[in-house]
Order: sequence, then C-alpha cells, then structure tokens
Amino acid sequence: MLRSVQIRTLVGYFLLAGCTSQDVALDYMGQAPQEDVPLIFAPGIVSLEGPLERVPAFSPDGNEMFFAVTTADWAPTVFHSVKSNGHWSTPDTASFSKVYNNTEPFFSPDGQRLYFASNRPPGTPPWNDDIWMVERRGDAWSEPQHLGAGVNSASGEFHPSVTADGTLYFASTRDAERTGADIYRSRRRNGAYQPAERLGPSVNSDYHDWDPYASPAEDLILFKSDRPGGFGDLDVYVSFRRADGSWTMAQNLGPGINTEAHDDAADLSPDGRYLFFARRTGDEEMDIYWMDARFIRELATEAR
Repeated sequence: MLRSVQIRTLVGYFLLAGCTSQDVALDYMGQAPQEDVPLIFAPGIVSLEGPLERVPAFSPDGNEMFFAVTTADWAPTVFHSVKSNGHWSTPDTASFSKVYNNTEPFFSPDGQRLYFASNRPPGTPPWNDDIWMVERRGDAWSEPQHLGAGVNSASGEFHPSVTADGTLYFASTRDAERTGADIYRSRRRNGAYQPAERLGPSVNSDYHDWDPYASPAEDLILFKSDRPGGFGDLDVYVSFRRADGSWTMAQNLGPGINTEAHDDAADLSPDGRYLFFARRTGDEEMDIYWMDARFIRELATEAR
C-alpha cells in the first residue's frame, strides 16, 4: 500500500481526482484532447510529411512550445511557437538554434529555463553534443550557457530533463563501449551542477538507454532502450521511484505505445495529462504522437 504522501504526489501529478495542482486544462495548440490511442499531434502544423519531428516541450502555462525538427541524416534544429491573443504562431527556428545542431528542448518546471543539447563548441559534430541552457529574459531568452564539467564530458550528452529541485537527468555515451548509452543524474547545489552519477541496473542495461524524462517530483522516469524483449527497434520504458529512493525495475510501456518501428523519446505534458512521444516509420518520416497518460497511474500502483 502506498504511503499517503506518495498517493498525494501521484494524484497531484497525474491529475486523477478532486483538487489538482492545475484545474484549468492547458491548450495544446488547439488540438482536441486525446484518449487511450496515440494519434499524431498537430498534423500539418507541427507534425509534417517529410521532416522528422520529435521532443515537444511546453511551458508550464501552456503558452509556448519548442520541438526538434531533424533531417534524415540527423541534423536537428529547435523550432518555437507561442500563443498570443488566443492564436498560436507558425513554428519557426528558435533564437538560440540558428547555428550548429540543436535538439531536445526541455522546460524547467518553473518555466524560467530551457535546456537543450547542442554540438556547438566545445562539442564537435556530428554526435558529440553537450547540454546547454538559456534563461528567460522577459519575452526573450539569454545567450546559451554551457552546463560545465559536472554534466558534460568528452563524449555526447543528450536529452536533458529537469526536476522541481533542479536535478538534471540526461543520457550520455561516456561509457558506451562498456554498456552502451546510459542515463545519468546530476544534482544542482548552490547554483552549480555536481558530478554526474550513473543510474543503477533498475534503469540502465548493457544496451543503449537513451533520452530520459524525469517528472517534476522525481517519482518516475521514462526513457527509450533497445534492450531485448521489446517490440522493435527502440521502445519506451518507465521506472518509478520508491519512498526509499530506489527505482523499480524498468518496464516496457507495451504495444499500445511501442511498435516494430523506432519509438522515440517520451515526455509528459506539464499538467501531467498527456504522454508525448515520437515514432519513426521510415527513413524520412518521424512524427510526434500524444495520448492520455492516465494508464501510467495504474503502472505506478502495480510497480510500487
């Protein structure tokens, strides 16, 4: 049986009953709310025929969206759309993404920082990305700031995700020859990120484990992996944090999400209502999908 504090966390985060932390539903680019079947998100607006779209990041107030657009040879750019006077702007290149490869944007839970991966110096093309961050300056964003040696290494770092207390989760290839890509965590203390620690075997495997999403309360993590036992190329997995700080053994999200195709990085919306992920169905086609996230509550209860 879950302790009362865990129950309150789950109810508040997944918005499942009664009083919630956000009673007003956010506007996801005017798209009709989704139910139990994943559908392409914003077709013709965000998900286009041809480019590879992935990793949507919505601001906590739901009025701003960033996402990555990648070419078939995997040269990514971050695009941006903002809601003003009830209308969403046509997505365009983000101010910080006009040079170098930039990808995998992620809002801090307070909406004041946006994290992303980029191969700008000191990174090197094509795959040696580092984690960077921009800070909100009114209606604009600061110049990109490198997160330093506590997070970044001589190898590639990808897909930042930040919790409410500032802890950063990300993927790194720093030990890829031994275990494949792995998921790491760096605590933020006194404004600086501490040396990263690799998550244990409940999450990481001897295969490639990529692109973590950690919830604001740090009570769950979503990621993709090519470990055996999946449904195809890369599948989406989930692990839940117990009261003692340990993680449950990662479990596949199942055939409702995963397919024979490349099922890509998954994130929850800022209000916890929806699961967003991408699916690559060909060499030149990847779209963003979304669906109701309530089923994750059932997995959390079973896992704990």
